[in-house]
Order: sequence, then structure tokens, then C-alpha cells
Amino acid sequence: MAASPLRRRVPSLPQHFSPSDRIRIHAFELLEVADMMDSPALSIDVSDQRIDMVEQISADVRAVVRGRC
Repeated sequence: MAASPLRRRVPSLPQHFSPSDRIRIHAFELLEVADMMDSPALSIDVSDQRIDMVEQISADVRAVVRGRC
């Protein structure tokens, strides 16, 4: 299955961002997903993409908090 252009997986943030900056960036990304949730998903694929985006954001935030990135 080819990756959809809507999927968020991009390389991790450069190391020159502080942990607080990284969390702020991820918070903004989460707000973008929240805005997407205002309209219903028209397909299972769109719903799965939204789920993937939120799971990736949460994994990135956990990594920042645990000092792994």
C-alpha cells in the first residue's frame, strides 16, 4: 500500500529545537488534527489516516518527554 500524501510521517525534528519547542510544534499538529475532526471522515482510509496522525504525534511527544530525541 502506497503512503498517502496526507500521512504525517516526516523526518523527526532537527536537534536544534529545544524539547519545549518540539512539544509546541506537536501541539500545533494536534490542533490541526482536531480541526479535521470537525468534518466526518468519508472513508475508512481517511479515518485510519487521522488515527495514524494522532498516534504518531503521541509517540513523538513521548519520545521528547523521555529524552529520546
